[in-house]
Amino acid sequence: MGTAGVFGKANDSAIAGVIICRGKDYAPVLGVAPDIESYDVKPIDLSKDEDKKLFEDMMAWEATLNGKEWADGKILK
Repeated sequence: MGTAGVFGKANDSAIAGVIICRGKDYAPVLGVAPDIESYDVKPIDLSKDEDKKLFEDMMAWEATLNGKEWADGKILK
């Protein structure tokens, strides 16, 4: 489960998301995506305030990314 969003506007956008996985190995979950190597995948630590805020903002579709506002998104299940 998770969410992914498009930030910014046409010809000036970025894609980011957060995924909840069981355990620390994301490869079995995300490895089936044919374009996974196009993304920078890294774990977040919810005990860190910055990571927790990012996770909460992404799930609420209120995040910004490098100054770009949330434009559209999808819930992943």
